[in-house]
Amino acid sequence: SLSPPCGIESIMHPQHGNNPSSCHRHSSSSSFDGGNDEEGPRKPLHDESEEDEIESLNRKQTATETATATAKLNRTKRLANKFLDSNGTITFMSFITVYALYGDDVRIIAFQPNVD
Repeated sequence: SLSPPCGIESIMHPQHGNNPSSCHRHSSSSSFDGGNDEEGPRKPLHDESEEDEIESLNRKQTATETATATAKLNRTKRLANKFLDSNGTITFMSFITVYALYGDDVRIIAFQPNVD
């Protein structure tokens, strides 16, 4: 749970009074700072160089994965363009377009109304 600053704590918890040494935040057994009573920055709990090395490896791995994914995407795009630009695909799509535009007109002209 969060605890208020020591000055407010003495108001909220009269058993502390005005003595900051009775406050858990100033005791030498505090788990917050590892029992370090001296002023100054705390020592890191982990080695920062190890963290930087891991981050660097992650960046390299991400760059490699990105390059691989880009290469696969480019290959897929080339194959799709090759398929769509082929003579067979263009001919087929042309027949579909002509049928969609004129198929119903041909049906009306070519067949008797009772055939519907």
